[in-house]
Amino acid sequence: MIPDPTLAIRGGLVSQGGNSFCEFWYHVVMVEILGGYRFSRLAPISNDYASLPVSEAFNWSDCGEGAGEWCLIAFRSVLRESADETRLWEQDEQAFEEAAALPGFVHYFRGLPNEHRECLSFCLWESWAQARASARGPAHAVAIELVPDTFESFQLEFLTVRKSSSIGSFEFTPAVRN
Repeated sequence: MIPDPTLAIRGGLVSQGGNSFCEFWYHVVMVEILGGYRFSRLAPISNDYASLPVSEAFNWSDCGEGAGEWCLIAFRSVLRESADETRLWEQDEQAFEEAAALPGFVHYFRGLPNEHRECLSFCLWESWAQARASARGPAHAVAIELVPDTFESFQLEFLTVRKSSSIGSFEFTPAVRN
């Protein structure tokens, strides 16, 4: 069973059980220090967000002032009917916690499967090198092992997200990967 969806939409900032209050405040402080606070209000603007381009699916205009550039890695998937959703959720939480503790982590949006079992999640990083380092972590390695049994299909998207001025809008371009 998937935990409370309001927690998922907040990007996994609150874990359930244990020391959730302490973990929540620790993460809020860390995200604010790492610059992710500006994205804390990021949310889907449509129930169809999983099938829309990332640039059109979220309320990017509500994401603070100031210029910047970030690296976005989106994971689009279709969940198998036979998928162990509890195991997937737990592993996703472990991979999130691992990533959030690394330098360069900015924000994670954890999507929920829609009625067609489609899902979109993504992570924002300060640099591609930092994003690549995260993908080599042990929790991410375990998550990758779940892919064949969990998803009918999946696709990774790599986008550079730019905001050139305080009053400008966000621009999304496919990233050139080396």
